Formats: sequence, structure tokens, C-alpha cells
Amino acid sequence: MHAVIYRFALGFRGLYGGEELHNVVAGLLVDIKPSRVLDLGTGTGLWCCDVARCVSRGYRFGRVMYAADASSRYPNAQVIGVDLVEGQFDPSMSKITLAPDQQQSNITWRVPNSPPSHGPAIDFEDPTWDLPIDYFSYIRLGYLIGSITSWPSILKKCLSHLHPATGYIEITDIDWQARSANGPLRANSPFADYWDRLQEASSREGRPFRVPHRALDGMLKDAGFDTIVHQRYRLPLCPWSRDERQEALGRNMAAVLEDSLVALGIGLLPFSPDLVRAYAKECVRVAQRRENRMFVML
Repeated sequence: MHAVIYRFALGFRGLYGGEELHNVVAGLLVDIKPSRVLDLGTGTGLWCCDVARCVSRGYRFGRVMYAADASSRYPNAQVIGVDLVEGQFDPSMSKITLAPDQQQSNITWRVPNSPPSHGPAIDFEDPTWDLPIDYFSYIRLGYLIGSITSWPSILKKCLSHLHPATGYIEITDIDWQARSANGPLRANSPFADYWDRLQEASSREGRPFRVPHRALDGMLKDAGFDTIVHQRYRLPLCPWSRDERQEALGRNMAAVLEDSLVALGIGLLPFSPDLVRAYAKECVRVAQRRENRMFVML
């Protein structure tokens, strides 16, 4: 299932002069200078490159500065990217380029077929992780919805690997339940029906999409985290907003929405690939009518 989410994440490469949606939350979300950073489910690895000061261009979203701001890049930090799929950041596939003086020397990839000196790939659902205890300044879990069977177990392991006095955890994901700025969606809306089917299928797989968004704050408290900040961003499904940044995000979401829905559906729904694609096209047709003003939440 994580490979499905990974294929979805790849859909955002090279759009709007860069990884616009990725850049909503690129860099760190707290004002610290981490020495040891862990990215669980690193996917493309681009977030690791941002933090390790390997990316030569950046953007601002609201009050969040990332990539281009030297304060949000940490060339002295040791960054570890963990995943069960290969395909970490390849500059040839993106409009974002590596800074010429940066060779990712402070990044270690713990993924299949990584160099033996880096160590074996890590499955974050294993009972224990081959990583130091009380060690990391910052742990990030990005876009893992539908990939995890036990969030409480993952969060407790994260806490044990964070430095007990100064460690932070970041969890970033998309709530794919479509909404409309006009009011509640019709129950028979194609997008609402598609979401319900995905939710039912993911629940049968033991990795429900809805868990993090409904119960994550309580799970964090139960795991032992004492300060919790929940930030939410609206992601328009087409460029219907008059706000410049929201319009840009809407263009990006419109460009990748069909491929994203197909990737999720083929991985979960008991339909033929052709039927999944037809279903996704109908969802996109409705979502990209500007008068519907549809969005999902990050």
C-alpha cells in the first residue's frame, strides 16, 4: 500500500516551476537547528534534500519559509531517509536542482539497494527499529495515510527514538474527504462516493485512511507527547480561489488529481484498471468545475 501512496507523491514532481504542494510544508515547521533528522517513508527523498541544504531554490507559503531561506536548511545536520521503495530524489526528473556545492554527503538512505555502508532498509512497522534510542532532534512522517496498521505503535516508537528533552515529531498528510466552500457535498457526488469506497477498502486492509485525521491528537497524547500543534491548509481541487497562493495550489491539484485518484483506486478497489480510470475521470470532471469550489485538507 505504501507504494501506492509513493506513486501518488511522485505526481507532484516538476509542477508550477517546482514541487508546489510539497513546498507547503517543506523544511521544518519549528524554529530549531536539528543535529539528527529522521524521515520515515521518505518517498522521493526531496524533503531530506531540502533539510540537508541540497536544493538550490525555494518558495514561501504564508508564514512558512522553506528551501531558499538559509535558516530552514541545515548542512551540518545528519539526515536519514527511510523507505521500503526505491526512487529517492533524482534531479533529472524535476525542475528543482541540487546546489552545485552540495553532494548530499549528510544524507543516509535506508532503502532497498542503498549502499551497504548506509545499513539495510527499515520497515517502520517492525516491532523495533535498527536506529539509536533517544537520538533524533526531529522525526517526520509524511503522506503515510493508508500505509500504517497501528498508529499508536508507530508514535510510541518515534517517541523512544527522539531526544527526550528537545525532540520534535512532524506528521503531514492529506485528508481526501472532499469538501466544498459552497456547503456539504451531495451524498451521491462521484467524489464523495469514490472516497467512501476508498475508505471502506482501506479499512478492510487494516490501514484506514481516516484514522490520523480523526484521532491523531489523542494518539499523540497517549504516546507521551506533551505539546501538540495541529495546522490545517485548504487544497483547492482546481484554481477556483481568488487568493494567489490558493489558486496556484489549485492548478497543481488539478494537474495531478486524476493520476492520484487512479493510483489510490488501483491499489485498493476491486475493479479493473479501466473501470478505476473511468471512475477517477468522473470525479475529476466534477472537482474541476470551478463553481463547485471543491477542496481537500492538508
